[in-house]
Amino acid sequence: LMEGRVTALSIAEMRAGVLFESARAPGFSSLLMHLTTSEVPSAASEARNEPWSRDYLTGFASQIRSVELPDEVEGDKFCEAAAWLLVHRSQILVAVVHGLDDCRQQVVLLAPMQYRVSRGQRAFVIQSSTDKHMADPSDKSQRLHDLEAYVAVPESLPLLPLQAWHDAAATDDADPSAASPSGTRKSSAIAHASTIEAATKAFQAAQSSDVVSPLDTAGATSDTQKACEQLSGKYLRIFEEFDYEHTGRISASVFHKILKRHLGMSKLSSKQARALFDLIDTDLSGHISSSEF
Repeated sequence: LMEGRVTALSIAEMRAGVLFESARAPGFSSLLMHLTTSEVPSAASEARNEPWSRDYLTGFASQIRSVELPDEVEGDKFCEAAAWLLVHRSQILVAVVHGLDDCRQQVVLLAPMQYRVSRGQRAFVIQSSTDKHMADPSDKSQRLHDLEAYVAVPESLPLLPLQAWHDAAATDDADPSAASPSGTRKSSAIAHASTIEAATKAFQAAQSSDVVSPLDTAGATSDTQKACEQLSGKYLRIFEEFDYEHTGRISASVFHKILKRHLGMSKLSSKQARALFDLIDTDLSGHISSSEF
């Protein structure tokens, strides 16, 4: 993504860096977690005494763009819309914005494969052909770092779990208030919450749910199936290319302090912090110590 570099990024360092950005936009840390490549800490970065993650975030933000979904994907599932955009526009669809026009009543859904999109809906993509993309005067896309006003949220916005975005209901008329107290509906409620407050409540209700719906490509054409598999590979590659050479261990208490002090989450409960901590620790295979919880 950064000028052809394919070196795997240390997932621990990546997450530590983007936690601070999550106070600006709902789902931003989860969005970045799923993307695959960047520079590892370099001698040049160390010589400048600057965090290499800052270079990563600056470079990566220039690759992510906000677009309006075209008429051709009206009513399609996220995975089908992603396949169409990849084939016809060389764009990798990574997230969609769900909610009302008011930026404070929206949430960012990261790859909700069963969620049905609509034309004109705001989405985040990676454009693989930058020159051609920029030459099109009719394209309405913007760089992600130009959208700060669009995604402005209260400083106390809690991080939402990655798992919750994956099992959005397959129908358009799902009612988040009708979610049952158990099973996949608890997580589905987050994807359909119309306000940040509702999403927060859904997050708290979904903490005990371990159900994640698989990618559903039933009835897809061979081209669509192939495109979906390619997209899935891009989402999952980061979990396969760990590099712990530069990874240290962070205690649970330090993690909690980061959330409370640096993200403005002063009212975060220990239970909520533990849920977020466990989410990250699962992917790091114990590289975070939870003994202090």
